Amino acid sequence: MNDPREIIELANWHLSRILKAAEIAMKPRKFRAFRVIVLDEFGGKGFSRAIYTMFGVPLPVEAPIRQDKDRQGPTQSGTKGGAP
Repeated sequence: MNDPREIIELANWHLSRILKAAEIAMKPRKFRAFRVIVLDEFGGKGFSRAIYTMFGVPLPVEAPIRQDKDRQGPTQSGTKGGAP
């Protein structure tokens, strides 16, 4: 493996399996928190950044990800949008 993308792709495949199992085993609220931590640690803020740095390759620029605050569904209080 001479390309960091191959390593990242392999790690992402394994992470997907772990996240699917965790989603089944955890309550939705806890799973969301777990998912954020895992994706931060293995994404552009953690493992992926380290792999690209190790290969001396700049981290690719990705499209911005929408945050939960932008969602339009009902909140915990049952109202639409905004803080609960």
